[in-house]
Amino acid sequence: MKVVHSLVALLFSSIVSAQQVVIMSPLAGTSVSPGKNITVTIGKPDSLSASEEVAVVIAIRSCARDLCAPQVEALGDILYNGPFNPRTNSNQPTQDFNIRIPQSTSNGNALLTVTHFALIGAGPRPWMELKNVSVVVN
Repeated sequence: MKVVHSLVALLFSSIVSAQQVVIMSPLAGTSVSPGKNITVTIGKPDSLSASEEVAVVIAIRSCARDLCAPQVEALGDILYNGPFNPRTNSNQPTQDFNIRIPQSTSNGNALLTVTHFALIGAGPRPWMELKNVSVVVN
């Protein structure tokens, strides 16, 4: 019975890992300016398992005064909150979001976070993940 539980856990973890998104841009260390627009590109690698995209939230949190560690509790300023509908291009499904960095964002390091929501599998099961990239505000 333990073998069956282990196999089910392994199968589910592989299904879940296939649902993950990737922040394709901006790259880590990219300079952004308060009050200016940037393009955030989110990629969704192809998967053999069933999934239904629900939404993404894109946020930025200044780390100028403290450690810039990823945290679930504090996303910072919400820049986008809405549907995620990646479209296939030559490489993988992606979606671009044109967002404005808030004028009030402090200069220095900041953490751009993408929170991804999806339904996966035949059940389906709810799925949420956070992806981060460090940027420099100047």
